[in-house]
Amino acid sequence: MRTVLDNGVVFLAKETRTTPAVSINLALRAGSICDPPGAEGTTWLLSRVIDRGTASRSADAIAEDLDGRGITLTVTVTRHLLSLVCTCLAEDFEPVLALLGDVIMAPIFPESEVATRKGEVITSIRQDQDSPAVLATETLMALLYPDGHPYGRRTKGTLDIVESLTRDRLEALHAQRFAPSELTAVVVGDVDVTRARDAAARVFGGWKKPAPPAVAVAPPPSATTRRRVVIPMMNKAQADVAYGFTAIRRRDPEVLRVLADEQRARPILNWWPAGRQHPRAAGDGVLRVQLAGREYRRGAAHDSSRRQPGERGPRDRVG
Repeated sequence: MRTVLDNGVVFLAKETRTTPAVSINLALRAGSICDPPGAEGTTWLLSRVIDRGTASRSADAIAEDLDGRGITLTVTVTRHLLSLVCTCLAEDFEPVLALLGDVIMAPIFPESEVATRKGEVITSIRQDQDSPAVLATETLMALLYPDGHPYGRRTKGTLDIVESLTRDRLEALHAQRFAPSELTAVVVGDVDVTRARDAAARVFGGWKKPAPPAVAVAPPPSATTRRRVVIPMMNKAQADVAYGFTAIRRRDPEVLRVLADEQRARPILNWWPAGRQHPRAAGDGVLRVQLAGREYRRGAAHDSSRRQPGERGPRDRVG
């Protein structure tokens, strides 16, 4: 079922009786591209604090409610989306959806929680600075999307910026970017789709806010030469290599043809989606490639014994 509430919330539901559980994904178009200029990392910090108290629930009350139902709430941030995801028992669906709705619509960002989460984010950034993989990827994205482009900025921000972020900044970002028109609610599990839709209407139907302006994302500049950046790091037993290039936009009329060409080329190049675990990838050298918004890996050397089932080698005939 797909329906759109009167206030613009998009609701998707699918009933499946495999297990007596329901998975909920509430995704808002309020990812890191919405960070104000010079305040990179604001959305990331907001995501760490958003479930730490609302106008009607304290942080402890939220935590106890979730723990008492055996629920782990995951809050994720990508460049385009901020998502709240969890799985609950079917019998708990309505109260859990109401709790998540409260977290999205009415967070209060307590000062004490902001200070605590800022410390955690700063620790995480310092850990990233000591990670060759993270530095390689962040440097690659900054090369591909330079000059402050939203895709080239660090999602978590920098130490100086995070230190300067305040509760007022989080409240302002929430007020500007969180709106019913930006929310897509997905419910899958042991719940009747009509019941799920009615529950979503009760939780979100009264949320009234105007749609925020769209965030402009300019096309990246075309590369004219190969560029290479080497970052020396002491006391590291291995090196991470990030290699990439910008490609066709997903909404380009030619995208299907390009992806079809890529599918035909992959067996020759011995590339595979990063989501598939290569049996001997760990520790033997991996090349990361950004292609059409997806990450690919290529083995350091071809070995026919390392092929995935059905995967051709470079000498196999491709019809």
